[in-house]
Amino acid sequence: MSLLLYLLVNIGITIIVTQSRLFKSFRNFMTRVSPSFFGILFTCTMCFGWWSGLLTSLIWFSPTAYYVHYVIYLNPLLDGFLSSIVCYTFYLLIKPLMNKYD
Repeated sequence: MSLLLYLLVNIGITIIVTQSRLFKSFRNFMTRVSPSFFGILFTCTMCFGWWSGLLTSLIWFSPTAYYVHYVIYLNPLLDGFLSSIVCYTFYLLIKPLMNKYD
C-alpha cells in the first residue's frame, strides 16, 4: 500500500509541474533561464519523474529499501528510476484525454 501511495504522490507532483496550467508560467520562465537543462527538466515527465522520485525517496519514503538492504545509497537512485517509468507510463495513458479536454 505504501508503494502505491509513493507512486501516486510522484505521479501527482510530476503531472502538475510538467503539464498543468498552474506551472505554465514557471515552466516558460525556467525555459528562458536555462533551455538546455531546466527547460527540459520541467517539461519532460520522464526527467522530472526521476528527480521527483529521488527527492521523495530522500525526504519521505524509499520503497526499494525493503528489497535492497546491502547498498543503501542505491535506494534513492532506484526509486528515481521506478518513479520515472511509472510517471511516464501514466502520462502516456492520460495524454489523449488531456489533448481532448484541454
